[in-house]
Amino acid sequence: VPAVLTLRAVSNTFETPTGVVAPLRSVSLELAEGARVAIVGARGAGKSTLAAVAAALRAPASGTVLFDGQDLAMLDADALAGVRRRDIGVIATDPLLCETMTALENICVPLSGTAADREARDQGRALLAALSLDHAQDAWPSRLAPLDQRLVSVVRAFVRGPRLVVADTMGRGLAPDQARTLTDVVVRLQQRFGAGLLMLCDHPSEAECCETRHALEDGLLSAELRT
Repeated sequence: VPAVLTLRAVSNTFETPTGVVAPLRSVSLELAEGARVAIVGARGAGKSTLAAVAAALRAPASGTVLFDGQDLAMLDADALAGVRRRDIGVIATDPLLCETMTALENICVPLSGTAADREARDQGRALLAALSLDHAQDAWPSRLAPLDQRLVSVVRAFVRGPRLVVADTMGRGLAPDQARTLTDVVVRLQQRFGAGLLMLCDHPSEAECCETRHALEDGLLSAELRT
């Protein structure tokens, strides 16, 4: 199975008042299409930085990020934005829903009026119905329960049939049963669309749905998480 995402010796640093911090230090990772890989680490371990690099939202200070074999550093801004829009879905702790748009409108952002976008709207309705959330499509985000808000963000991540989905501590702050429900939905949709899934988790128990698990500590990725 070909790799949809490859990281080769990726590092990142940033300045703080107390000195230079290196959230990622020579991280290498490969994610095959349709596979599930989890990265487990404490808060501050570098998970969100890794998520941003994997989702093509941040360029690494050094190293190489390949998406479907293409070096992302070789793409101009428009081409890179196209990859993110078409092929990468992101799920975060904060669902990041626009309060002045309905749930369905949030799911289908950004729209450009093309046939594909009309199909995405129909797909959004179908996915909401499949999750028993058809009642939510015309609701404002503030009127939805916290779990339903996150489920809407999950549908948004999958609605265009992405090749890769990056889920960054998506269950943080939810009750354990709600977090399990959220994970179950993500895995179900990942299997339906055949996307590669990269999960960034706070606790090993959240990573049990993944075939491959690594630990991230002090910017370093383990060969395999011991369970």
